[in-house]
Amino acid sequence: MRNHMAAGWFYSPKQIAHYFLTRPTSLKPPRNKLGNPIRILRELDRHQWLMFFAGFLGWTWDAFDFFTVSLTITDIAKDFGVSNADVSWVNSFTTLFLKSSITNEEDRD
Repeated sequence: MRNHMAAGWFYSPKQIAHYFLTRPTSLKPPRNKLGNPIRILRELDRHQWLMFFAGFLGWTWDAFDFFTVSLTITDIAKDFGVSNADVSWVNSFTTLFLKSSITNEEDRD
C-alpha cells in the first residue's frame, strides 16, 4: 500500500471515501419529542424572567432607535446638507457592518 503520509495525506483515499459516504447519515438530527413550551417557561425563575425582559427591552429600544432614524431621513439630510439617498446609504452601511463588528469581537474571545 502506498504511503499517504508522504504525500501530505493523513487518511487513505478509502478512509476519505468512507467518511463522505457515511457523513450525510451522521448529520441527521435526532427525533426527540418536543416538550410543552408552557411547562418549560414555567421552569424559569424570577431572575431568568428579569434577564429575558431586560434583553427584550434592549432589543426593542435598539429597533426603535433604528426605526426613528429611518423615519427622519429627510430631516437628517436637510440638517447635514446631503441627499436622502446618502443618509439611507449610511444607515444601511452602518447596519450591515454593525453585525460584522459584533461577530468579529465574539471571534476574538
